Amino acid sequence: MFSVSGLRVVFATTVLPDERANGGEICSQEFIDVLRDIGADVRVVGYERVGRGPLQSDPSVYSAGPWFIEMADAGWRRTLWLARAFITHAPFTQTKFKGTAYVRALRNALRDGADILIIDHAHIGWIAELPDLSTRKLFIAHNLEHSLYNSIAQQGSIAKRAIYAREARQLEDKEAALGVECKAIVTLSNADRDGFARLGVPTDKITVIDLPGQAFDLSKLAPPKSYDIGLIGSWQWEVNRQGILWFLAEVLSHLPNDLTVAIAGSGSETLSTTDRRVFKLGRVPDAGQFMRACRALAVPTVVGSGI
Repeated sequence: MFSVSGLRVVFATTVLPDERANGGEICSQEFIDVLRDIGADVRVVGYERVGRGPLQSDPSVYSAGPWFIEMADAGWRRTLWLARAFITHAPFTQTKFKGTAYVRALRNALRDGADILIIDHAHIGWIAELPDLSTRKLFIAHNLEHSLYNSIAQQGSIAKRAIYAREARQLEDKEAALGVECKAIVTLSNADRDGFARLGVPTDKITVIDLPGQAFDLSKLAPPKSYDIGLIGSWQWEVNRQGILWFLAEVLSHLPNDLTVAIAGSGSETLSTTDRRVFKLGRVPDAGQFMRACRALAVPTVVGSGI
């Protein structure tokens, strides 16, 4: 392992990822931890999820304040963000995270200088357009976002298709621009690397990093096997939600009547199924312990890549 001791990094992401509440946050925190392990000075910029506990005192964390991260919790703000996105000809998913409080937190993190500004997620890619940010930029692409929205735009109502198709077009332009603006791009899959290459990004600027899985905390006693099949994810996110809805509609009916299915993660409690075999658990306090309590795990991914 090489050393980057003293390298000053500002890691700009959507939501402060230390809670590891979903796959994206796990991914972001893994990058932060590895950078610190190899000696980098990492300052993290992001919003706090509304309702989270108090932040620990940490001078390396620059909070942009509380924000509604999950769409299901945003209420009337969704309409405001959508209107603003149309007025400013910008992607909805970037408009949602754009605000003066974030800019202020970012500039505070950059005040003492930085060698690299990491843009974590296309959703925060709008910061690359801010004036006077001369710091070298690196982009971590959790997904090829425009491709995701193109896939979602193939189904649903006419209005939904139109909104998602517009989002795909807007994000394609923004992702291509990030490929020009940033010195390097990190993707999590070969498919996403190839997708950025099709946008015109030189392949020598793109690095694929396969994130390792997290080990279970073996200091905890393994729970008894309580469920036959377990599924865990952030089901409020439309991409993931399509996967779980497909599982419930197309797979569940083929499973034995005495089999149990546990669905954990935010949004699971809102799923409409009333099948007696299905247990909707919501967020669980320990993802590892939940998975250990399942005899098998299912990952119903029909759109996207990422973690």
